[in-house]
Amino acid sequence: MNCIAKIKFLGRFKADVGFSSIDISIQGRTPIKSLLKELRQSYKTLSEVIDEDGTPRYDIMILINGVDINVVENLDELYIEDSDEILLVPITHGGSI
Repeated sequence: MNCIAKIKFLGRFKADVGFSSIDISIQGRTPIKSLLKELRQSYKTLSEVIDEDGTPRYDIMILINGVDINVVENLDELYIEDSDEILLVPITHGGSI
């Protein structure tokens, strides 16, 4: 069964990929890490914040339907489904003490 999920890009991600959101086709329940790997391959700028295995690095926040994925202990057990909304938010660290 073909399903649709919406990916939204904020901040520099929006500028880097050239648009604010896309609708993607998924096959039923899809592991979030598989989706992130696909996004990394499609948009090279995301390779700076998503590892090859689909694990997000420290400088990106990812929300699924408004919930930060970091609240899940094992990302391998996290799936997206039809009509889910995935938000990619850059996190900037820095400054001096």
